Amino acid sequence: MIKLLVLDIDGTIIKKDFTYSKALHETLLRLQDNGTKVVIATGRMHDGAVPLVKELGLHTPIVSYQGSMIRNWEENDEILYSRRMTAEQAHKVIQYFRSQKVHINAYTGDKLYVEQDDEHIKEYVNHRYVKYNVINDLETLDLSRLDKLLCIENDQEKMQKVVNDLSEMFKGELFIVK
Repeated sequence: MIKLLVLDIDGTIIKKDFTYSKALHETLLRLQDNGTKVVIATGRMHDGAVPLVKELGLHTPIVSYQGSMIRNWEENDEILYSRRMTAEQAHKVIQYFRSQKVHINAYTGDKLYVEQDDEHIKEYVNHRYVKYNVINDLETLDLSRLDKLLCIENDQEKMQKVVNDLSEMFKGELFIVK
């Protein structure tokens, strides 16, 4: 018997058109009814995953922000696990992103902040149950409380350079993912 099934949202449960199949939904409910813990693990922010988890009828904590947070959303919204970058690391990442002229998303307190209200953010939040806040300077946020920093860049070569540079800059310190 399967005791635990962990699934991502985007590209796994949710197709490119932001839908999921009835067969998938029925299978997840059947597994859950038979005692399997069905857990969602996503790069999304916690509040961006809750509506889908509710819609699917799942009852387990949500793993969000690429694994840096686990929250018991259904019972008391208790944070079961959280690991954040330091304020110094966040400052360095933001400065690096700015030097590369990429769009920056900053997540803190389950809110999304951006400095630019552009096509990148509008496309990013589409179908993700997420609202965003535009502020003049991300560094005015409490950087010690950031859950995630994300850059959006359509040029794949430039994006790979960003990943490579950050991986080298923060080797063994931060989890850098594309």
